[in-house]
Amino acid sequence: MQLETSLDNVVVAQRHLERRRWRIVAIFCVIAGISLILDIATGPSMLSPKTVFMALIGSDQITAMTQVIVYDMRLPTALMALVVGQHWVLVVRKSRRC
Repeated sequence: MQLETSLDNVVVAQRHLERRRWRIVAIFCVIAGISLILDIATGPSMLSPKTVFMALIGSDQITAMTQVIVYDMRLPTALMALVVGQHWVLVVRKSRRC
């Protein structure tokens, strides 16, 4: 009986930690998404974050010039910055293990 209770406590604690990890991952994904939109929005033509979001979801209300700015000029650079930043996080994390 005591072994069952102990095992149940371990399972409950593990599930709590897993939910907590998923919340943290979700928060960082939201932060990365917001950062991506703000990165695309800044530049010489200063697009609004709403305009960038509308362009990314494929709205018909966006001008052709805005689509060119977002898709052809800023999005590739912003995605590259996101990938390089993630790479550096993994490199630093791996180097701390050694």
